[in-house]
Amino acid sequence: MRFLKKSVFASLGLLFLAGSGGAWAQEPVTLKVSTTVKRPNEAYVLLDYVAARVKQLTKGQVTMEVLQPFASERDMFEQVLLGQLQGQASSVDVFGQFVPAARIASLPMFYESFDDVWKVLDGPIGQQIRTQAEAKGFKVLGFMGQGIRGLIMRNPVKSIDDVKGHKVRIQNSPIWSAFYRSLGVIAVPMDWNDIYTGLQSGVIDGVDTVFSSSLNNKHQEVAPHGVTTRHSYQVQIFVVSMNVWKKLTPEQQAAVQQAVTEALPAERFASISQQGYEAILNWRIAGGEVADPSPEFLDAMRKAAEAARPEFAKAVGGEDVLKQAEASLGRN
Repeated sequence: MRFLKKSVFASLGLLFLAGSGGAWAQEPVTLKVSTTVKRPNEAYVLLDYVAARVKQLTKGQVTMEVLQPFASERDMFEQVLLGQLQGQASSVDVFGQFVPAARIASLPMFYESFDDVWKVLDGPIGQQIRTQAEAKGFKVLGFMGQGIRGLIMRNPVKSIDDVKGHKVRIQNSPIWSAFYRSLGVIAVPMDWNDIYTGLQSGVIDGVDTVFSSSLNNKHQEVAPHGVTTRHSYQVQIFVVSMNVWKKLTPEQQAAVQQAVTEALPAERFASISQQGYEAILNWRIAGGEVADPSPEFLDAMRKAAEAARPEFAKAVGGEDVLKQAEASLGRN
């Protein structure tokens, strides 16, 4: 399956055969960009590609340095605004603290597939997010897939009752707090780097997660019981500072956006294959267990999402945002 990843992203290399023209009048610029994921995550592969492609298109006038995560997601977004970082690729849930409408991408039990997510983010709502982000000081370059969300638990999970009443780590978002509270679960916001020890010590009993991300952090050692609920689709947003963006020439701006736009289709495809299905197989290989949820389990999750809809609406900026997303999906 790694051949699939290599072939998908290797195809992007063909684009390097084309030269680039244009005038590059300014002094060389270095963009320091951070992300919360690590290699071989497809979002990181995208950033590596963008860095190489931007350097080529601008004839070395713009270079991009991709940094490993070194602080919390919110802190890194803050550093983009302060000019200590030039860009950040991270969760839409965290970015929702700056632009609430971005949370629309992670609504639980709202989308049937990643294709549905892209219909919303590549449509009018996505444009609204971009406009609102610019007013906050961020330039949105693109939305990337990171994987399909499920649950991992310390205890075996046969039914929804094996999750209710337990402490589950969530992203710090009003959407996830409302959803799990409605489900009868004790939601515990926790920094990603604290999850392993939290599971090991019993501070938390499980994690709402993307299997590939938990696998990269060896969570299967302390919470081996996985459930493929597929209740949400993890999306990352790639932003740069508006102050930095405005200092680039129009040609440089076009080159950066071109590099991201070229890479997105392959990254989005790989986020399903590698970060979704392959990760589940690798979870088993690493010693974990994975089970599909029962119809009753999924029905309980749907009812929890329906009950939490008023809080979802408040979290994304209003009921009209939810209705607009539903219209993008052809729902009346």
